Amino acid sequence: MKSTTNIIYGFSLLFGLCRNRCIRTVGATGGTSAEAQIQTWSLYIWRPVRDAVRTDVHARPHMFREMLIAFEDSATLPIDPAHLESAGVGGGMIQLPEYARVVRTLSSGEHPFVALLPLVKKSPAVRRIESRTVNLDGLLESARVRIEPGKGYVWIDDKLPAIVLIERYYREGSPLDLYLDLIHELTHLRQLAERRDVWDERFPYVDRPTEIEGYAVAIEEGLRLGMTEEDIKSHLSNPWMTGDDVRRLRYNIERFLSQSRRPQPGAQP
Repeated sequence: MKSTTNIIYGFSLLFGLCRNRCIRTVGATGGTSAEAQIQTWSLYIWRPVRDAVRTDVHARPHMFREMLIAFEDSATLPIDPAHLESAGVGGGMIQLPEYARVVRTLSSGEHPFVALLPLVKKSPAVRRIESRTVNLDGLLESARVRIEPGKGYVWIDDKLPAIVLIERYYREGSPLDLYLDLIHELTHLRQLAERRDVWDERFPYVDRPTEIEGYAVAIEEGLRLGMTEEDIKSHLSNPWMTGDDVRRLRYNIERFLSQSRRPQPGAQP
C-alpha cells in the first residue's frame, strides 16, 4: 500500500507540474461539491496524497478535484443534492429577486455574461465589484461565459479570459449558488482587468486576497438575500478544505467586509 501511495503521489506531482504549465484556472467556487459523494475506498486512496500536497491543493484546487474524479465513474458523481435547483441553499426558502435569476436556457458555447444575468446591473453586488480603474459597463460588456460539458462547477480561464461554467451545474445547480458563483467569478474578471495576479501562490487558497474578495462579494450578497451562517458554511465548504480552512476563510471574509463596508442603497453618508 505504501508503494502504491508513493506511485500515486509521484503521479499527482507530475500531473500538477504539467497542468500548471498548460492551464491556469482559478479554483471553482460555491457549495459542497459532488466529490464529497465519492466512494469511501477512493477517499482512503487519496487521503495520503491530499495531505501530502495540501499546499498545492490550496494553490490549484481544481487539480485535486480532477484527480479525484479520474478515479470515479461519472455515474457515481451526482451533484450534491444540497445544491440542486429543487433544494438550494436555505432549503429552497430564499426567493431570488429578478436581477439574481440566471437564464438557464442557453446552449453550450460562449455567451456574454449579461446573457445569463440580464439584470445584473440592478444587483447591489456589482457596486462592490466595480472599481475606480474598471468601469462596470465596460466589464459587463467584455465579460464572457463559456458553457461546456465536463465535471466540476465554475472557474476562471485566465488565458481567454472567460468564466468556464460546467453545463450540468448550469442546468441543475441551485439558483442561489449559481448566481453567487457567477458574481464571484465576475470579481475575478475585474481583478484580471486590473492586471492583478489571481493566482498568487505566495498565499494559501483561504488567505489569497483575490479569493477572499471574490468570496466576500458573494457572501455579502448572500447575507443580503437571507442566507444563514449554516448556508454560508455550506457554500464555502469544498473537499480540498478542512473545517479549519472554512472557518479561516469565513474569518478572512468578515475581516475584508468590515474593513471595506460600502454604504447600502438609500443609506445616508
